[in-house]
Amino acid sequence: MNISVEQIVNVLSQARDAGEIAGNAEIRRIANLMDTGQINYADCGGAWINIDIDGRSNLAKKLTALNLDFVSIQNARSPINKGYSVSFRFRFALINPVSGQEQWIYQSAYEAALPIIKSGLNVDGYVRPYIT
Repeated sequence: MNISVEQIVNVLSQARDAGEIAGNAEIRRIANLMDTGQINYADCGGAWINIDIDGRSNLAKKLTALNLDFVSIQNARSPINKGYSVSFRFRFALINPVSGQEQWIYQSAYEAALPIIKSGLNVDGYVRPYIT
C-alpha cells in the first residue's frame, strides 16, 4: 500500500482526536469514581502504541521523517517491542481530583486511537501500557 504523507498526517490526526475523546471520557469516569469513594486513586503511568512495520519500508521512512507537534514516532524495536512507537501529545481537560498522570487515561486514549492507525496505515500494532 502506497500512502501519501498527507494521508498519513490525516490518519494520525484522526487517531489523536479519537484518543482525546476517549481520554477525556476516562477522566470523567475516574473523577466520578473518586468523588463517590469507589476508589481513592488510580495507578500513575501511561501508554503508547507499537506498530509493526519494517524499518526499510517507505512507510517507516515517511513516518520517521514527519515533524508534527502532536505525535512522536520512533524506532522501538527491542526484545519486548516491535517496530515503531507512536506517542501522541494529547490535550486532556482535567477535572479535580484527577491529576492527568493516571495510566487508565492513556490506555483508554491509545486503545481508541489504535484501530484508526491500524486501518488507516494498514499496519498491525498494539497498545503498550505501563505503570510508574
